[in-house]
Amino acid sequence: MGIPRLLSRLQDAHAAPTKPLGRSPQAPHQTPHTLAMIDGPSFAHYILSTLENDAQRYPRASDTVLGPHITYAACTVEAIRWLRMLESHGFKIKAIFFDGALPPSKRPVRLQRLASYAHHLNVYKRVHDAALRSASGKPDDKSLAAVRRARMELAAPGFLVSAVLEALLVSEEFGGRVFVVPDEADRFCVAAARQVCHGESGDGGGEGVAIFGNDSDLCVFDSGARTRVVGLQGLVLRAAVEGGRAETVLEGTEVWPAKVAEGLGLDGEGLVELAWWMERDTRAPVKECRLRIGNAKGEREEEYAEFAAQYRLDTQMSVLESLQGDDEMRRRFARLDARIAELVQQVSCCDGETTGCAVEWDMFLPFLLEDPTRTSAWRVGAGLRRTAYEVLIASVGTPRAVIAEFKRAGERVSAAKLQAWDHEGLPDRLRVWRGKIRRYHESESSPERWDIIEETERWRSLVLRLLLDDFVQEGWALPSLEDLIAVVMGKSCREWRLVHLAAQYQACFYSLRILLQILQHTSDSLQGGSEHKEFEESMRELLEPLEGLPRIAKFFEPDHDVQGTSNERWLPVVEASLKAVDPEWAPPADVEGKGKKRKKRKRGMEGVPEARRPLGGRRESGRGPLAGNPFAALGAG
Repeated sequence: MGIPRLLSRLQDAHAAPTKPLGRSPQAPHQTPHTLAMIDGPSFAHYILSTLENDAQRYPRASDTVLGPHITYAACTVEAIRWLRMLESHGFKIKAIFFDGALPPSKRPVRLQRLASYAHHLNVYKRVHDAALRSASGKPDDKSLAAVRRARMELAAPGFLVSAVLEALLVSEEFGGRVFVVPDEADRFCVAAARQVCHGESGDGGGEGVAIFGNDSDLCVFDSGARTRVVGLQGLVLRAAVEGGRAETVLEGTEVWPAKVAEGLGLDGEGLVELAWWMERDTRAPVKECRLRIGNAKGEREEEYAEFAAQYRLDTQMSVLESLQGDDEMRRRFARLDARIAELVQQVSCCDGETTGCAVEWDMFLPFLLEDPTRTSAWRVGAGLRRTAYEVLIASVGTPRAVIAEFKRAGERVSAAKLQAWDHEGLPDRLRVWRGKIRRYHESESSPERWDIIEETERWRSLVLRLLLDDFVQEGWALPSLEDLIAVVMGKSCREWRLVHLAAQYQACFYSLRILLQILQHTSDSLQGGSEHKEFEESMRELLEPLEGLPRIAKFFEPDHDVQGTSNERWLPVVEASLKAVDPEWAPPADVEGKGKKRKKRKRGMEGVPEARRPLGGRRESGRGPLAGNPFAALGAG
């Protein structure tokens, strides 16, 4: 999204070189000179890119290792550190905004972006496979360079923005300044900046406001006379000496939209019209586009009106004031991930007139790194997600609703449409889930049976068990003991088989998270207001055991296994989970260390379709795929 080369052309026209933005340490008793508004999603991606750039300076993992080299935990730690750095250089962070919904007009662009992600994932797999098939048996420099280039085109880790959001929300320093808004984050950055410039926030503002983001569209809005837009990607921190004192200087490129408009003799929506002409001609310089302002647009008049509407604030100012004035409401929305918040926003807009009508809502599932030649990893967790959607739909009484789940399907993106909700049986199904989750969490990870007593590890064991339940429900071959241990420990992957299993594990975790967040939001929203007391009671019963679900960064932090004992600790837990879903399962003879035999068998199975392979130690019993799993029917849907 954004206008091609808008920022660079504005900089060329108005000489906006890199300049000092702030210094640290500041002079004694010096107050912050600028209020900062931060575009949260842009910030999260910027943090990831800085960590990836830093990692390239040091010896790194092999290029044949699949998956990201940077963990969610590293991103959250760096995000907090960076915000502290910004405040130490003279900025006071006023607000950090995260998308809670994107306008319907962005739907085609989102679908194009998802399709692009799917395409680049396919390219990455082909290039990676080709590198491993090198004639010498070892990838050459040219092949590895191709792998690196293909990796750079991959989508960011699917839960990146959510991980950064929740880390900021629970921090004492910045938690009170985090907002999830029912729109795009950049529009609320502009609303907050305009609020300060108009003297409505009571903060003063010193020398003004700075909006930090990477979307060039920010330069088109009327954000106030004292507002500048600072690109995150252009920021540099360098050491300096001033007056014999060592300091650090934060440098970057800034654009003052009001000054640009004034310099071009524009007022009102003049900057918007300039941007429209710049979008029409991506190579035309600013001065040439300026000369076109006021020209007749002919048949494009309606097109321009739609374009200009994107840069006008509608309800953003009043919504911002409401969130600022009601901290409980701000926190309730801030604990929703963007995609979940967007679904909640669609459902909350449903009024009584649509109760008997068919309505359709979109759910864009996070894009995962998975094997593009196989069924989407989101096939796992479908039962959890369907239950979550049904809770949300039941809360507004719209039984004919349809939810379209968007996810990868081969090299494309498709929508699976979910419907035919059974509200009457929902309380019973919620209680079944509650019993299942409590049993998996409390008994199968108890310290009396296993040497896993850390709470996060109990949840990993629970998600693993839910994952295996879905495998049985689908009739799939159970993964090997070694593969499951590798995924639960977060080990690096060099095989697409493991990558896909890890993606399925992530999908199962996130489906549980969707259920948790929808239960929290619905329970808070109803607060005894529902006519169906049994429904509310069953929701709260399920919510109780789910509220301990770890944060993303904590759950997916790899087990570094410094003492080399984690594999042994996980072995009995994973074995027990496999036996629980299939009592006939038995560990393969070579698990204890017969490495040579194990390698020979793997090579022998490379050309065999997965559904026809031996089940990794599972003895044939003639039992159906649902045997040993009384709750398997919950995965349907």
